[in-house]
Amino acid sequence: MGDRNSIRKEIAGKLRVAIRDETLRDYFRNFCAFPIADLREGRLDSGSEESSAALVAVVAELKRASKDAPSSIEKLVTDLGLLESASHFPEIVRLRSRIEQIDLLVTFVTEMEDATRAEIRAQTTSVIKSISDDIQKMWAVLHPQEPIDSVHLYQPEAADKALDLALRFYGRKQLSLRLTLSEGHRNSLGLCVFLAFAKRDGTNIPLVLDDVVSSFDREHRSYVTDLLTQEFSDRQVFIFTHDYDWYVELRTRLPGKFWRFGILLPWKEPTVGIRWANNVGGFDLARELLASDPASAAAKARAVMDTQLAATA
Repeated sequence: MGDRNSIRKEIAGKLRVAIRDETLRDYFRNFCAFPIADLREGRLDSGSEESSAALVAVVAELKRASKDAPSSIEKLVTDLGLLESASHFPEIVRLRSRIEQIDLLVTFVTEMEDATRAEIRAQTTSVIKSISDDIQKMWAVLHPQEPIDSVHLYQPEAADKALDLALRFYGRKQLSLRLTLSEGHRNSLGLCVFLAFAKRDGTNIPLVLDDVVSSFDREHRSYVTDLLTQEFSDRQVFIFTHDYDWYVELRTRLPGKFWRFGILLPWKEPTVGIRWANNVGGFDLARELLASDPASAAAKARAVMDTQLAATA
């Protein structure tokens, strides 16, 4: 008897929690507090307004809830039989077979997509490593014996279709170049990235470099010459620069057997336009000024001599 009472109390508690209306919940709480024996023997004070309201409210709620009661077991068995019979209709059999085929196709496509994505990730990782190796090798040529190494590309975790550059600065890993590298170093690294990608394209398309040493000092400009000689000796390269000193250095160090050099004279007038200088040494620039401004022509000739003699020395 005690166990049954405990079960009833548990069920009553769950029902009370399930009731959302506050007033009805209070009525149900009062109803559950009625003595069971008094209810059975009719000794409950029916004249009590509180008791009457609780009984009426609970009975009304139970009647309403009974309309939503699940179907009987017999009806469920009958409905199950109807469904079983309907499942043998030819059209339903055909549709079931079609759904199974679609499920197999979806599974196949999903597996193929997963395998393709895995292959793309593997190839991407391999390509990124190969390019990173070239970047690091070129960086070592431009910046020998510097405490900046382990330069490489990587994929940021938050971006599936992006690449970034990382390096090690004095032994500390850096995921942002802006934290440690100067403008000249960043430009130098950008040149390494460009050349690494250009080296990998596998074609003989000419390589065009336009004023790539504008932020380099004299020492690192000379390393660019070493880099081009070591890594692109079999590639056609066009180099444009406004820096006459670097031009002289390139003409002095790069082998004339494989390289051609030229100087563009300043624009003069529409009928003449831009012309190639006859003398690659630079004195044609001075000759252009000789008639109109002898002093400037002499200064230009002296500058050419200073540069040429310094390079030769």
